[in-house]
Amino acid sequence: MKKFFLLFCAFFLILPLAYSEKHNKGRNKNFLWEIKSAGNTVYILGSMHFGKEDFYPLDIRIEKSFKKSDVLVLEVNLNEIDPLVVQNILLEKGYYPLGESLKGHLSNKTYQLAAEKFQKLGLDIEFFNNSKPWFIAMNLTSMELMKLGYNPNYGIDKYFLEKARGNKKILGLETLEFQLNLFDSFSEKQQELFLLSTLADVDLISEEMDNMLNSWKNGNVEQMRLMLSKPLKLYPEIKGVYDKLIYGRNEKMAAKIDEFLKEDSIFFIVVGAAHLVGDKGIIYILEKKGYSVIQL
Repeated sequence: MKKFFLLFCAFFLILPLAYSEKHNKGRNKNFLWEIKSAGNTVYILGSMHFGKEDFYPLDIRIEKSFKKSDVLVLEVNLNEIDPLVVQNILLEKGYYPLGESLKGHLSNKTYQLAAEKFQKLGLDIEFFNNSKPWFIAMNLTSMELMKLGYNPNYGIDKYFLEKARGNKKILGLETLEFQLNLFDSFSEKQQELFLLSTLADVDLISEEMDNMLNSWKNGNVEQMRLMLSKPLKLYPEIKGVYDKLIYGRNEKMAAKIDEFLKEDSIFFIVVGAAHLVGDKGIIYILEKKGYSVIQL
């Protein structure tokens, strides 16, 4: 059960969007930014939550920035997670109450598409009949990534968490309970759209992930932008989901980072790349506050 929850945490949010190309003047950059205030520095690294063994070693500039830091900040501090508590929350948020089922909450079209996809994976959709659409969408993506050899154990979050244990203070920008409550706040229509868009794109994950990882390694924000701005163009109706999952959280995360910049400790922050990019992203928000922002 503990491994399952770590997988869930590692997966959460792998949807990078667009970011201004002026911050990416060459392919020798990283998805790493140095943010300076008058008296402090924080480093913000965009995370890929799933990776492969050959993803490492990381660029020396990333490692040096981490070494300089006093505190590691992740989206969620996995060290503070009690699997039993999370299990109870997930049972409440990710599953329908007794007497309700997935089939009763989806259109026939979406339900049949989901059933066909699970059948290709050698699974019966009846096994997921009590699960809510958002939870099924996340499980489908996770299973596809694992099948392709991607693993959260090679994710950037997990890598730095292991390096920081016993050596640095570890904090979280959010709690897992907050993230689960966020998904549970989706309307039924939003949940179905989230699942439907996942079903439509899940067979393209192999190509998309390879391209995404290459873009990440090269710090090529423009390439990432071109590739990952497609979902909203193809499915503009999921904008409400993006607003909740990404934009609504960026202001709160940026406010916490703003406080870090007023402290004496150097912070190394690892968050999903989705939160760093675009004109509503954390980097842009901090830049508008007047901080020095450099992509390394």
